[in-house]
Amino acid sequence: MWARTGNGTRKGDSSSVGTFQSHDLTPDRSGRHFFGAEMRRRREAAGMSLARLADIVGSSKSVLSDVERAACTIPPALPAELDIALATGGLLERLYGLVHFDVPDQYHEFMRLEALALEFREYSVQTIPGLLQTPAYAEALIRACNPEAEEHDIMVLKNGRLERQKYMRGPNALHFWAIIDEGAIRRPLGGRECMCEQLAALLPHIDSSRCTIQVLPFSAGGHPALGGPLVLLRMSDDSTVAYIEGHDTGTLIVDPPEVAQRRRSYDRVSANALSPEQSAALIRRAIKEHRDEHRRESRDLA
Repeated sequence: MWARTGNGTRKGDSSSVGTFQSHDLTPDRSGRHFFGAEMRRRREAAGMSLARLADIVGSSKSVLSDVERAACTIPPALPAELDIALATGGLLERLYGLVHFDVPDQYHEFMRLEALALEFREYSVQTIPGLLQTPAYAEALIRACNPEAEEHDIMVLKNGRLERQKYMRGPNALHFWAIIDEGAIRRPLGGRECMCEQLAALLPHIDSSRCTIQVLPFSAGGHPALGGPLVLLRMSDDSTVAYIEGHDTGTLIVDPPEVAQRRRSYDRVSANALSPEQSAALIRRAIKEHRDEHRRESRDLA
């Protein structure tokens, strides 16, 4: 059920005498797939090999192969170099302007599975989980993580994040279990007022019929999920898929033994976290502390 196909495998690399297999492309799958297919079409029309094109644009054969197959993000400077080498009249740079905010394929697949999941469990290290973010907090986080993004792109990302919260509403809402690291509670992302609003918005969800929130306190010390955020999705066939996320990257895990290992890690984190009641008390204390600090900062500026 979870097998992924379409990209194939590569033989050799730019430093070897190996050759690269030619793979069927799927330009209708995403913007990056369309970019890669158009790049290959223009390259082949010019009678140019990957190796020759790599020499001209100052890249490597492996990177260009990955771009054609949409197996990696597109290096920002590459489209303009390709336009010059392939005499495309600026076509690929214009295409890049449309697709450079494309979500990587594994995240596309994660979002597809998220829409079908019955149960969503998340351990969030640095921030409040996306399904629980207020509009102001979501925007502040996106701006902080994308300081050079255009205003339009920020709004697109924000609206996309808030749209996902529909899975928390209605009679068929998924069951959501969030473990939030205390650091995410204490960090005044967006300012103290924004943070107070965000934390107050968590309280109705602490222990509701379809949502449970726990806070993992600093006092818990080390734990198996210190490496980063972890999401577990339980599907309608009772299978589970895991998703781990880093900065600008994400990995979907479907291999049953590895998923089971991630589930055990989540269970251990949950066992070390505060109960929902204790978590609510810590969040209320944090709200008071943020408000007190906001008043102090306001006095200092007066």
